[in-house]
Amino acid sequence: MVVPGATARGAVGRDERRENPETSQSLALKDAHRFALKAAEKRIIMPRRSTPEPFALQVGARIRELRQERGMSLGALADASALSKGHLSSVEHGLAAITIHTISRLAEGFEVPPMYLLTFAKEDERAHTAELIRNLPQAQVKKLRKQIQAQVGSRR
Repeated sequence: MVVPGATARGAVGRDERRENPETSQSLALKDAHRFALKAAEKRIIMPRRSTPEPFALQVGARIRELRQERGMSLGALADASALSKGHLSSVEHGLAAITIHTISRLAEGFEVPPMYLLTFAKEDERAHTAELIRNLPQAQVKKLRKQIQAQVGSRR
């Protein structure tokens, strides 16, 4: 059978792969190498700072605080958030350029909304309130939301 656009060499390669195990391994390695090169081309390399940027350091400290609060190791959080331990370590030390995608993955790993990674209770009364609410059981959060909603609604 002739396949449009196929070359004789390509057809021979497929036949060789079936008949000769040594050639099959060689071709499989070439395919794997070609795949790895394509994947590397698509990978976005995030810059790593040599000195921490203040806000990145603050976010990193917050992530470490949440991780330790839950008794999670760096590896456990890396697995839960589908990030590498090295990148996560750089994030915690304020050395990695953190993206929204990373924040989203970390929030999934912690099983919290992303806002909790970017709230700093010591700086703002609303953030402090959000931190307190984060520690409440879900049923109490719902009750509190209704109370606040009633109070805010009565002012309008």
